[in-house]
Amino acid sequence: MGDIVRKKWMTMMDAHAGTIEQVYGGPVGLIWEILAGEDADRDTGALAERTELGRESRVLALLSGPGGAARRIARDYGCTVIGLVAVPQVVDEAVRRTKEAGFAGQVDFQQGNALDMSFHDGVFDDVWGEDAWCYVIDKDRMIREVFRVMKPGALSRSPTGSRSGR
Repeated sequence: MGDIVRKKWMTMMDAHAGTIEQVYGGPVGLIWEILAGEDADRDTGALAERTELGRESRVLALLSGPGGAARRIARDYGCTVIGLVAVPQVVDEAVRRTKEAGFAGQVDFQQGNALDMSFHDGVFDDVWGEDAWCYVIDKDRMIREVFRVMKPGALSRSPTGSRSGR
């Protein structure tokens, strides 16, 4: 990654420097997909291999962005996935990509707040973390919400920080 792109990316990653929409929307989001998309997909696959997901599983993809991991999990394990996304435009993009990929009905997205989720207690078999967790300032509050929406004995996992060689 070039120095100019890296500097812009790091500035935008700072939660005080801009919104999540700036990070994942527009040209910077496309650059991220080009540079890190394959690694992210590989990380998703490696992490998912350690799960016991199946057709009956209900998964929350928390801060799922455009939904690549959500679709991968649904495709590989047949489970139902709900992606919670902070930015309306990203929800629209995730829905569009999911429909194109043929997963509408199995994977759905909604706008929401990771610190105050609208889901009932204990409804998810797995809460899948996304790289966007690193932008959440109040991680303790987010983790409390994650535990609240998980079924007893459910797992939460996040590939954040696991980029291969980066």
